[in-house]
Amino acid sequence: MSASSLSFTDSEDFDIMSQTLNSSPRTPALVADGISSVEKATESPGAAPAPERKHAKFYFEDGNVTFLVQGVTYHVPKCFFRYHSSYFRTLFKSSPESEDPTKPIPLNNVTCSEFDALLSILYPTDFDECELKTVESWTAVLRLSTEWSFPSIRRLAINRLQPIASAVDQVALGRTYGIDAWMGPEYATLYNREKPLTREEGLRLGFDDTMLIMTVDGMVKAYLKTSVDQAAARVDDEIVVGRRAYEEAIKRKKIFEEAAAKKAVEDAIARKKANEEAAAKKAFEEAAAKKRAEEHSRKMEEVAAAKKRADEEAAARKEAEREAALKKWEDDYNRKEAEKAATKERADDDAAGKKRAGGPAMTIGISSSQTPSQAEAAMLRPPSITGNSVAHASAPGQLALPNPHMASKGFGRGGGRR
Repeated sequence: MSASSLSFTDSEDFDIMSQTLNSSPRTPALVADGISSVEKATESPGAAPAPERKHAKFYFEDGNVTFLVQGVTYHVPKCFFRYHSSYFRTLFKSSPESEDPTKPIPLNNVTCSEFDALLSILYPTDFDECELKTVESWTAVLRLSTEWSFPSIRRLAINRLQPIASAVDQVALGRTYGIDAWMGPEYATLYNREKPLTREEGLRLGFDDTMLIMTVDGMVKAYLKTSVDQAAARVDDEIVVGRRAYEEAIKRKKIFEEAAAKKAVEDAIARKKANEEAAAKKAFEEAAAKKRAEEHSRKMEEVAAAKKRADEEAAARKEAEREAALKKWEDDYNRKEAEKAATKERADDDAAGKKRAGGPAMTIGISSSQTPSQAEAAMLRPPSITGNSVAHASAPGQLALPNPHMASKGFGRGGGRR
């Protein structure tokens, strides 16, 4: 944007604008829209005062202070004015009319529409929804709250205007009512926009702000042109440097890929060798384990065979000992039987001799003190085997008789196995 981009038809229009903009309007948004002929006639010092009439909305029966604005009387409670505004606290103390509701307090330099907008904040019809929707109405609230020292209402007006006011409105209102937070960002918005300022926007901004915006715009464009040329040269240099860097990067990438491929081959060989060594170690360990198992099995078989031989040898020895014991018993038995037979034979011979000689008869093998049943029991008693000796128990004084149980084994009188 530059001075030549303004929509002025000739130099006379520019002079008119400069004279008009030397003094910024008090309410830019309202000046742009204009004031009605009734309001102008009321504010003119030479005009005849209009007859007073009650306001249709803000004339409350329980009000205790009356204001006069452009011939319209407002009857409202004064507590809100006293509580929120230091200006009206001072006014109520110094004005005798404030104590008499029948005497209205005139408010100059304010229109009914502006005062209505302020009262709609103090005495809202609906607390859930604000009646004010336009930039013009909130600008009126901003002007009166600033002039009459309503700080909280001023903050409310600023917050409500920010999202709906244009960049031109915010610059003009920020300059007029000291809203510094709006100046920098909105100036930047006007500098950077492609559309030039219109005549109406120049009138609302004022001469100083309009010239400042045009000057800064020209400086920015010149700076941008120089910066673009310098940037283009830097871009060319950076392209060359970038191309070289790219080529170097390609070379480094190739070297890296070759090194990575070589390392991958080496790692594969190392893994294969490690796997082979692990497989060989595993096979060796398995063979060793198999050999140990076979050795253990062989030893167990040898132990079992040795135990079996020992058991067989022990059984053989036991059988030999038993056979030897039986053989000795048999020999002893035959010997004793022979002795008994010889003894019996001698006894028989002696008995026969005595019988022939007329002597008493004797019973061989039976004691004279035994009863026949005792003698029969002694005949049937089995032999006692102690160690390797076999003896047939008999009563004292009796001869050893053949064991009837041995007869079943093949032993009999005369010796030997039948």
